[in-house]
Amino acid sequence: MENEKQWFSVLDVEKQTGIPNQTIRRYISNHGVYLNPKKRGKGYYLSEESVKIIQEIRKLYDEGMTAQLVNDTLQERNIPMTITINEGEEKMSVHVSEALQDFKKGMDQQNEVIRSLVEQMKKQQEYIDNKLEERDKKLIESLRKMQEARKEIVASHEKPTEEKQKGWLARLFGK
Repeated sequence: MENEKQWFSVLDVEKQTGIPNQTIRRYISNHGVYLNPKKRGKGYYLSEESVKIIQEIRKLYDEGMTAQLVNDTLQERNIPMTITINEGEEKMSVHVSEALQDFKKGMDQQNEVIRSLVEQMKKQQEYIDNKLEERDKKLIESLRKMQEARKEIVASHEKPTEEKQKGWLARLFGK
């Protein structure tokens, strides 16, 4: 698709716009992320869209803006930014707005997965809490039953019988 675009040299842009080529080169230097220039040898080539942006940059400077204000204005007007990254011998152009949109989509998907996992963890924690509560109730009930059984056993062994009340000698001699 990039091959279908028409590319213009800086001199061609100068002829089209009446902006001196040194000024165009300065615009490329200061605002290149909005212009996406192609460098071939010592020269730059700009697409038709970039020529329109160059004219817009010229108007902003004519209004008395600084380079930073021009960049801020281009950003506010949603002019797409393109960054070229050199990896070894390969160059890769990244359209910042598209990359940010893709990044946002990925973040939204991750946030949804995280929400789902958090919900699942809450359900698991509730299940664990309920099971522990049931276990604790059963344990306490078992302990109560064991205490009652012990009390009954102790009570049955502690009841004094007549034999126990007579001394050991009386029991021995049958008195």
